[in-house]
Amino acid sequence: MAVYAHITDSAGRLLLLMCGITREWVLPGGDAIPYESEADATAYHVRRILHISLAPGEKRAVAQGDVLFDCGSVSPHQLSRIELPERPPGRSRPEFLAHRFVLPSALPEPMRAGHRRLLYEQGIDRPHPTMTG
Repeated sequence: MAVYAHITDSAGRLLLLMCGITREWVLPGGDAIPYESEADATAYHVRRILHISLAPGEKRAVAQGDVLFDCGSVSPHQLSRIELPERPPGRSRPEFLAHRFVLPSALPEPMRAGHRRLLYEQGIDRPHPTMTG
């Protein structure tokens, strides 16, 4: 099972990351290990990936075994402290290339299908077909 964080800025825009391997936009998160609570796994991945601490709140969505937690809005101080992980030794690319905040109604392409599904499960309207390319 994988867990993901729904994180926004003060304008209500959603935080997404550019995956260094697939070049898709993804939500912050990752796999939960056995016997770890979903909330603990989400908090761990937020700390590991973004280098900030956010407490997961309510589950926003569940789709195909993946869980999306509301992690609230980042403060200006937290926003200034976001730092993506460095390239791991032995890998040619970093895990994540960039981060950005987007309007939930304007999700970028390419975006990992499972992450888009989680966002749709929580009630984000699907874009018009001409908007997805």
